[in-house]
Amino acid sequence: MTINRAYILSLTTSNSAVVVLSVAHAGSDSPTIYRGRSVGVNWWGTLREYEADIKQALKEALKPLKAELQQVCSTPLQS
Repeated sequence: MTINRAYILSLTTSNSAVVVLSVAHAGSDSPTIYRGRSVGVNWWGTLREYEADIKQALKEALKPLKAELQQVCSTPLQS
């Protein structure tokens, strides 16, 4: 897994955090891209707010990957 981008756009009233990941899958020529976004209120412009927004964006990016892994791991191996 590679983090391609992680940034926050901070405006007067809101923060928009974006995280873009790429994950290489066995047997695939190109990686799958996952993108997460979180928009929150910019109360004080503190590091704590920025960290919380980035963490939420990362969680959003990982949701579809988690679902795919659960599906793959729950499928019995074929012999």
